[in-house]
Amino acid sequence: MRLPNVSLYNLQARLLAVVVLLMVAVGVASLLFIHVNGTLAVRKTVTDGVVAGSKVFERLFEIDSQRLVEGTRLLAADAAFRETASGPDRGTLSLALTKHGRRIGASVMLLIDSDRQIVAGTLPAEIGKRFVHAKLLDRASLAQQSSAFVTIGTQFYQLIVVPLQVPQPVAWIAAGIRVDDAMAREISTLTGLQVTFLSRPEDGDWQARASTVCA
Repeated sequence: MRLPNVSLYNLQARLLAVVVLLMVAVGVASLLFIHVNGTLAVRKTVTDGVVAGSKVFERLFEIDSQRLVEGTRLLAADAAFRETASGPDRGTLSLALTKHGRRIGASVMLLIDSDRQIVAGTLPAEIGKRFVHAKLLDRASLAQQSSAFVTIGTQFYQLIVVPLQVPQPVAWIAAGIRVDDAMAREISTLTGLQVTFLSRPEDGDWQARASTVCA
């Protein structure tokens, strides 16, 4: 009886092992390719969503800012308001600012005098204090308007500032919208994204001012 060729069996076993290894390698490579492409696709989808959401937010910010600017300029053009604002009784304008704020959808209205003191407005606790956002006033004087997200008291606002001129600048009018969790939820509904507003004072840490994310 003839014995099987051991060398032939060894060769066949090696070839089979090589084929199996190649199949495994191809399978792993395919899985890696699918994983990488899937990850890239997910990342691209997320990135595109964030970019689109940021554009919606920027557009909303522009619309709100322009609405506040136009509404505030109407008040600044009122002859009776200008006359009182440039005289000694400017502190009596808080009621007028409150009413006008309701008409234009502003949650805060402030009158700031040439000494940069808040002399009237919808925030009684701030009247008599210095308006600390001096750069906003400077930019408004140069460009006839300015806007930013700022903290006043304990609240965070989207604020615009326009100069009051008679005919030279004698004061500034500030109008703003409170940035809170309700606003964050509204933007989240429009963009489909979770929204958090962060602010950081000079030499301070970042703080969450409003968010759709539960603490």
